[in-house]
Amino acid sequence: MKEGNSDDSKQHPRIDSLQALLRFAIQQTKSEDAPCESAFEQMDPERKKFLENALKNLTVDIMEELEKALRTLNSPETSVEEKLNALELIEELAGDIDLANNFLKIGGSNIIVKCLESEDSRIKSSAIEIIGEITQNNPFAQAHFTEIDMIPKLILLLKNEDSNVIKSTMHATSCLVRRFEPPLAIFIEKDGLEMILEKKR
Repeated sequence: MKEGNSDDSKQHPRIDSLQALLRFAIQQTKSEDAPCESAFEQMDPERKKFLENALKNLTVDIMEELEKALRTLNSPETSVEEKLNALELIEELAGDIDLANNFLKIGGSNIIVKCLESEDSRIKSSAIEIIGEITQNNPFAQAHFTEIDMIPKLILLLKNEDSNVIKSTMHATSCLVRRFEPPLAIFIEKDGLEMILEKKR
């Protein structure tokens, strides 16, 4: 996730959704082929409504895909490959801060935590990567994962024998504590720094 630029935020309105993005584009865009500003015409209200509805449906569909991925991860009947595909989808969508926060609000973190207990190291590593993706530059997600005691779980994962799991854990830990004091304090208190130093020896 990328942090917003403070200078840009003063010049442009915050874009919180696809619908807001559409409104922003309509307000700012002038006809590229027009010889002068007077040639600019407002979008037809009917077409504007159609596009807004289409974007709204797209947003709903994305949330449905996230919920479907969670059901796949939570089902004991799905294969490892199906779970890995579901995790990959979640990681791709989690790059959007609004989708990431909505993912947490529908209980996504509970399923991700369960994936950390998987016997398959690929599932475990992918779930950890998602934690890193969601918490990167996202105070809401950092607070959420702090509240569900994620730091102690990550410290335990540093003891894992799989190098990919360890690498993913260090990345997720870095994202979770960056510029956010509460989880950093817990990490230090639980001897997380000593654990990392031990891994680097």
